[in-house]
Amino acid sequence: GRPVSISFPDFKTDVEGEYDYVAVLECSNRHCNDTTSEIAILDDDGPGSDAFFTSQTGFLMVSFVSDSWRRQRGFRARWGLYPFGSCGDGFRDHVREECDDGNMVAGDGCSPTCRVEKGFTCTGG
Repeated sequence: GRPVSISFPDFKTDVEGEYDYVAVLECSNRHCNDTTSEIAILDDDGPGSDAFFTSQTGFLMVSFVSDSWRRQRGFRARWGLYPFGSCGDGFRDHVREECDDGNMVAGDGCSPTCRVEKGFTCTGG
């Protein structure tokens, strides 16, 4: 599979709970019957909206574990998968691209192969 990333732009767990967390696991296949690694364990206020967790295999499993229902409290998690795009689409994939300025023009700081050109730095995308 192609690499895929996940982000949690809005995240909060119940810090008073015995256990409240989200596990992000990398799987070896689309059935996720064999996890290859634990990418992250997230709790409390989570990782922040700019954090991305990447699976090189292209398969992720997200496990929500909570005991908050006992106290009628819970956690919230808004999340989404980010499949890797292509160079020049304006979205840096954080794994294969150093930059992505939305074009394929050389000499503007981000090369047509999405590498930062000499004398420039990448800020944002």
